[in-house]
Amino acid sequence: MDAFDGEDYLEFLSTETSDMVADLINEYSRVNVSNNSAERMSDIDEDVNDTSSEDDVTPDDDSDEDYMSGTAYQSKRRKKKKTVRRRKLKNTRGKMTSKSTTVQQPKAKYHRRHLPEQVQSILGHASLCFANGEVNKAITLCKDVIRERPKLHDAYELLSVFYGDLGNRTKCFHHAMAAAMLNRATDVSRWKELAETATELGFYSQAVLCLKNAINLEPMNWALYDAKNKVHALLQEPRKVLETELAAVKGMLNSEEMTYDHYLQYTESIYKKCKVENDQKGAQLCLKYYLLKLKSAGKICYEKLNNYIVMLIAAKEFENIINAVHEFSPLKMFLRKCEVKNFEIGKVKSITVDRVDIPDDFSPEILARVILAWLNLKHYNNALVFLQCLEDHYPMSMKYRDAYLLVMDTYFFVHHYSQAVKIAERLVQICGPDDVEVQLKYADFLIAINETNQALEIYERTMEKQPTQPLARLKLATLLQKLGRVEEAMEVLELFDKRGVDELGALDAELLYEQCQILGIKQLWSQYFISGKHLMAMYFKEIQSQKCFAQIRNSYISRSANFRTCVLNTVANSPLKKLVNRVPEVGKFAKKLITGKQLWGVFDKLCDICIENEQYEELLHLTAFASQSMVLLKAGYLKKIDSRLLLAAVQCRNVNVIWNVFRYCVAVVDENYYWNLLGMIFTMTQDVCSNRYILRQIASSPDCVPLAWINGNNSLVAGSHQHALVEYFYVQLSHPDIPLINLLEGLSLLHMGSRRLMLRGQDCSIQALAVLSRYKCLRGDCQEVYYNFGRAMQQLGIIHLAICYYRKVLQMEPEVKMTNNTNEGEQFLSNPFDLRPLAAFNLSVIYFQSGNEIAALSLYNKYLIFNRTARNEEHVVVTLSLI
Repeated sequence: MDAFDGEDYLEFLSTETSDMVADLINEYSRVNVSNNSAERMSDIDEDVNDTSSEDDVTPDDDSDEDYMSGTAYQSKRRKKKKTVRRRKLKNTRGKMTSKSTTVQQPKAKYHRRHLPEQVQSILGHASLCFANGEVNKAITLCKDVIRERPKLHDAYELLSVFYGDLGNRTKCFHHAMAAAMLNRATDVSRWKELAETATELGFYSQAVLCLKNAINLEPMNWALYDAKNKVHALLQEPRKVLETELAAVKGMLNSEEMTYDHYLQYTESIYKKCKVENDQKGAQLCLKYYLLKLKSAGKICYEKLNNYIVMLIAAKEFENIINAVHEFSPLKMFLRKCEVKNFEIGKVKSITVDRVDIPDDFSPEILARVILAWLNLKHYNNALVFLQCLEDHYPMSMKYRDAYLLVMDTYFFVHHYSQAVKIAERLVQICGPDDVEVQLKYADFLIAINETNQALEIYERTMEKQPTQPLARLKLATLLQKLGRVEEAMEVLELFDKRGVDELGALDAELLYEQCQILGIKQLWSQYFISGKHLMAMYFKEIQSQKCFAQIRNSYISRSANFRTCVLNTVANSPLKKLVNRVPEVGKFAKKLITGKQLWGVFDKLCDICIENEQYEELLHLTAFASQSMVLLKAGYLKKIDSRLLLAAVQCRNVNVIWNVFRYCVAVVDENYYWNLLGMIFTMTQDVCSNRYILRQIASSPDCVPLAWINGNNSLVAGSHQHALVEYFYVQLSHPDIPLINLLEGLSLLHMGSRRLMLRGQDCSIQALAVLSRYKCLRGDCQEVYYNFGRAMQQLGIIHLAICYYRKVLQMEPEVKMTNNTNEGEQFLSNPFDLRPLAAFNLSVIYFQSGNEIAALSLYNKYLIFNRTARNEEHVVVTLSLI
């Protein structure tokens, strides 16, 4: 927020009234010094009087001591000495804190400090000047106070009033905003007023800040959230709108302004919105406060609680699951007949339970997920208690299959295979052999406890009933491979298609390679692509580790850390990256069996499939991973991988990858392909790093003509026409007969002559026409020359010559002709080498601006429209009027 502009800053630094302010401050300082000295002298006089009265007592005084006894007189004398001694001690020793050093005291309250008398007088003087009509003098006094005390909000408030009286609403708002930010006692009404003013003035970011502070002071005011959302909508910040709505869900929980049903409906709508936006934390917060609102009314919704627990499982917040079930459900836990109620976060693991009570309508899915939480917290005894409760209230049947399946998977995940096998045996008996999911999971559990023969029988039985089941075929082939029966495994995989299978990482790398060879011989390239990509993903697993990059840096292969960061950022959140995270890393034994040359054969075929099917994004991800693969780089395929990576980046228009490949992977050679690639990069981006690279190269090779040409083009695009001319003139010394150099020189001079503040703009324009004439002599008569001359004349405002050149372009045929001979707009627009559509458009614009709409429409219909209709003519008129 800019509170002052340039003029205000100069006024702020002026010392016109600083002498008067200094005099006032010095005057009050002298008054205070004299008053303090007088007070000190009076204290000394009192002490002296006290001591003298003590020493100068005589029997002739009229005091009451003549009538006192000796004991009373001594007692009064001792009291006077104690008073004097206490006063002296108080003045000499330092102040000691009254707070205890052993007991933590509550935080002291904030008390507003009183303004110094000097500042009060200056502000009062400013108010008096304002009342007398001397507004400028009052403003100057307030600015001097701000210079002395920049954190004093009173001066900003007065400046806001003064500028408001002058009608300067912008400065009035800025100073009022500064005063409100400095004043801790700013109330909600003041923040609302400032937010309304900021919205009217168009300062939307300041309005958001004001409404945010107002919400912090009054979180149960629905109007504040609504106003803040409207401002975010004006700023086009949908993410901020969602954050404000989530804050409203949190703040309006106990508000009386929103009814119970209205709050639940609002929270439900925000929850659905968070799910659409994939905001898991926001959706979790909505469910939590939805359940809190239900709890305040004494109600429970098992569906919402189940969804909330599912989200906590995804976030791996297992302690919060136990706490949520205890807080939002009627479930009760007991230990030795005493209910357990201590569920603080961080202490859940120390809780022991021996009995659980649930109502009859409790959800078995929630109970199963509580067992999952206890198992992940490694509290297996509590998990057994909850499992017993699940079996007692919901006996194992098809109705409760999903709950027991979740418990079974969790026991397998935490490596309690025996318990998982017990539950699976009972579930297999209930579900029968037709339930493929249960059968396959049971077979996996048997393999975990080394019962491979029984697992083979289950896989074969499943294959007999469902021959097209891909997961069973995959698991059977993997098991046969581990048992050494490779030929049988390959027979199983002949008809295997990996589409729709999530557990593809279970297949062995050697088995995948053999399958790729079989599919290549049969020319089943779609399945080959899937199998080969999974094989490469297993080898790409090691790339994400720093150990792999250290091996590349320590070897003879040169790879930059910046290049590695670029390619890894390119493949982030890609399907291939997700596949790499899911598959297991290939073992050391498989690495010895599959050589780098064999792996390159699979990778090379994958690249050919991507190029043939024009899947360049898939090719970019594959080559990006391969550029960091130690197996492929050691095999000697570095240059081939970089060339294919560059091809994919060019096809995907990924400028960042193109630049990093060019800088770190392409050797500097004086060849056309190198300079063409560098020129293409500059046509795609105007990055500062690229410009600095060119300048460094020119400094090291000042006689290089291609670098001068590229730097000139870059300067021309950036608007530095003088620098561009210097580079073009240098190129022209060695290549004077190139027409393009003359065209670029004329274009630079033409832009310089068209500048508004150019002193000798006419001279530059005349020179530009002279250079363009030389360009015409070198290039000859063609569409390109006359079109460029027409554009130059149109830019200079010589319309009659521009019309003449554009008409010549319309009368000429292009140098590259198309096969069709129809003289219609389709022919003109389908030929990229024909300049007649561009010349017709510019000429139609000139005609339209001159008032000749009929000629403009005729050109537009002939050269730029496929089907001529009345609606098209109306569209043409609207388009030309906008131009």
